[in-house]
Amino acid sequence: MTARSVKRYRDAIADERWRLRSSAIHQRGTVMNMTNENIIVLIICVIGFCLLGFGFTNRDRNWGVAMMWIGLVTMLGPIAWRLLTLFA
Repeated sequence: MTARSVKRYRDAIADERWRLRSSAIHQRGTVMNMTNENIIVLIICVIGFCLLGFGFTNRDRNWGVAMMWIGLVTMLGPIAWRLLTLFA
């Protein structure tokens, strides 16, 4: 390796370290990171799935049908919100 290629390699490593350090500094100020947000969406979807299942079990009653609708909206609401925030 020549001295010039060694210098380029060291500069590339220094730039990568600076980029990682600066992105970590910006992430510290956020209130909710993506992991917590994904867990919340997952919990809401599981609750909606349970409502949908209980409503389907009691689909011959009026409240069972209403529970299925509430479960469906509860499941699809966060998914639609995430898609809107992703593509909008």
